[in-house]
Amino acid sequence: MNTPGANAGDQARHSAALEEAGRYYRAALEILPPEDHAQRAGILRKLGECYWVIGDPKTAQQMLEDSFNLFEKLGDIH
Repeated sequence: MNTPGANAGDQARHSAALEEAGRYYRAALEILPPEDHAQRAGILRKLGECYWVIGDPKTAQQMLEDSFNLFEKLGDIH
């Protein structure tokens, strides 16, 4: 399933528009069903990477930990 906000976030992230990518990723998280752990985990990972690169390590760590916890629930540890 492709989430529109996530796709736009990917495009922004690849063009180094990381703050814009973060906005798209946060929007994608808002529309995803809470039980969609796989999509949420992937988006949280990308969001964490964006925060890390723009210099917000505290938020990055939280996003990456949330992502890891969801991947762990799925038995898929990246």
